[in-house]
Amino acid sequence: MEAVPRLTKWLVYRQPAWPQRLTERRLVRALDSFDAVYSFPHISFTTLRDIQKRGKPVVVERINCFGGKARQILEPEYKMLGVAPQQPFETWEIEPERAQIEAADFHFAPSPEVETSLREIGISERKIIPTSYGWSPDRFPDAAASRRLREHPTVLFMGSLCVRKGVHLILRAWEKAQIRGRLVLCGRVEPAMARLVEEAQRRGDVEYRPYTSQADRLYQEADIFAFPSLEEGGPLVTYEAMAHGLTVIVSPMGAGAIVRNEIDGVILPPHDTDAWVDALRRFAGSGELRRRFGAAAQARAAEFTWDKVAKKRADTMLGRLGLHPESQND
Repeated sequence: MEAVPRLTKWLVYRQPAWPQRLTERRLVRALDSFDAVYSFPHISFTTLRDIQKRGKPVVVERINCFGGKARQILEPEYKMLGVAPQQPFETWEIEPERAQIEAADFHFAPSPEVETSLREIGISERKIIPTSYGWSPDRFPDAAASRRLREHPTVLFMGSLCVRKGVHLILRAWEKAQIRGRLVLCGRVEPAMARLVEEAQRRGDVEYRPYTSQADRLYQEADIFAFPSLEEGGPLVTYEAMAHGLTVIVSPMGAGAIVRNEIDGVILPPHDTDAWVDALRRFAGSGELRRRFGAAAQARAAEFTWDKVAKKRADTMLGRLGLHPESQND
């Protein structure tokens, strides 16, 4: 059911608050047609309570860690770098978010790191539904295509080029590693990182690509995927890179719920530059090692296609809500 009629979207979306208000009003009016409500995080506290008063449980998708956890991670990072954050931390509404999290009946946590951020603020295990994200074979029909082993590898960083995703950390490790190859950065550049990215390109072995909808080409051109993210929910790019058979070097946040250390990827502390340098050199120096890890990553990704993830999510959610006869004891 569309809350905002298609022909009027151009008008409604000119006012930032209107879409949410209209959608939530439409939802409340239609509640009798549903057994439960699945929502993204920014549902208003008032609407959440209205839904629960009508006897309908609310399951919230935790796209990222709790805002207080994100602030704890990112605020000192920006201060250390001496740059201004995209969104001033004073505007982060930590307490309202905490109240909303505590009020919701259940939370989908798409990675172990998100689960941890919920436990740290006292959310009970009963409310946390461990899950994952996934990738779409329809979007990447050639993901399984064979790739040749290049002597001088291409390392890919895909995602917003921002402090939160650790672009400054991969640039630091790349410069120190002194590898014969190239580092490709693809994504929109955060203003705070613009100068750093511009300076890196002068090296000659760092290439910047603007955001593109043709991500499959970049995955096919790459040999290693590097993602030292500082704060995430479940990065789709990691799932997609593994689906393309790339060796992945990631932080715990960048691992999502899919990477297993030294099995189908390598998980490293994002600030341990020496460890990142060693990993980059290790995989850059061995095509056979890249092939072995890449094959394991691709096999692992096959279990995380969206159809499989969706079925697991549906079964788990229905079990928690007591609506699935086969999952009553889940």
